[in-house]
Amino acid sequence: MSGPKTSQYTLTPEQRRILAEQRKIRTQCEHLVKLQKDTRSIVVHADRIIEKVEPLWQEIHADTSVLDQAKALRVSAMDAINIADQLNENSGLSMLQDTNKALREISRKLETLTKSLQNEHSNADQAFRKRMSERISDGFDIYFDDLGNDQSMRDPYFIKIQTVLSELATLSISNEQQNKLQAIQAKANDIESIDFLKNYYTMTILPFAKECRAYHTGYSAYGEIYEQKHTQIFRSSK
Repeated sequence: MSGPKTSQYTLTPEQRRILAEQRKIRTQCEHLVKLQKDTRSIVVHADRIIEKVEPLWQEIHADTSVLDQAKALRVSAMDAINIADQLNENSGLSMLQDTNKALREISRKLETLTKSLQNEHSNADQAFRKRMSERISDGFDIYFDDLGNDQSMRDPYFIKIQTVLSELATLSISNEQQNKLQAIQAKANDIESIDFLKNYYTMTILPFAKECRAYHTGYSAYGEIYEQKHTQIFRSSK
């Protein structure tokens, strides 16, 4: 008696090539999904940094070459993501490989450029705060000079306001708070009534100082996570 018969199939070289290519295509598709996700995360992070950096750099008239590069690369990254959205296993191995390579390269460059942008922003922010503090001090010096020698007009609330605003200018505060700080300084410089100045100090400056110190504490502890949450709350309150 003979044992059970078995059939053996031998793949042709062409069939083996097709199977190998199919495996490569599936692998590239898996890479594509991950690269799209990673690139989107980098773009979102870059958008946050650009949104934070741009108003400050416009204010201090800083060199925007790095910022412009980041914005252009951000557009290229989104273009690559949109192309990747249209691809599937039928797109061909070469197309998948080229798109994955482009996504890797663009995301790497954008991530590097964003870090550089953060570093430059940190330096610019310090310079801005120093200049703001000097403006506040100079503004009050001019105001005091204009008062002449009338000692009765040199109310201690002017000193208190100068001290508080100078301190706030050195804190890590939001862009909205920086703008409000400048507005408060300008308003304080225009006040002539001592009684009104006392009320302004109590009703406006002290609550604002409390808000700025709270933000500084939160930002120092949690960094960008706190900043993002604060921005969302600020926008939803408008």
